[in-house]
Amino acid sequence: MIVKKNARTVRNPKNGQTLQMSEHYSPKFQPKSIYKQTIKTAIIQKETEVKTNV
Repeated sequence: MIVKKNARTVRNPKNGQTLQMSEHYSPKFQPKSIYKQTIKTAIIQKETEVKTNV
């Protein structure tokens, strides 16, 4: 997903100088489906370990 960032005023923390940052586009990372699948897999593995150890 690509998101649009509006133009804004920024400050250089090193010397305090203010700068104008132009409008630009930036990628946005959303790993929701990957994490959901990983968590589901981990839960299933834990449940099977508990059942086999009993």
